[in-house]
Amino acid sequence: MRASKVPTSKSMKLVKQPLAERFVNHLWALEPPTGKWRYYNGLLQFMALLHVSGRFQAH
Repeated sequence: MRASKVPTSKSMKLVKQPLAERFVNHLWALEPPTGKWRYYNGLLQFMALLHVSGRFQAH
């Protein structure tokens, strides 16, 4: 097990389920960014979704 996953799994147990579910639902429902900086902002939004899902890995 990677050391970076240990704090995440333990901290998720401390979060109240309704609060976590509300946060994830709000993050998922975000509209794709538009405008001048849409590429950069969209990339950050996508990386945030990967991070929340636990699938973000830097190689």
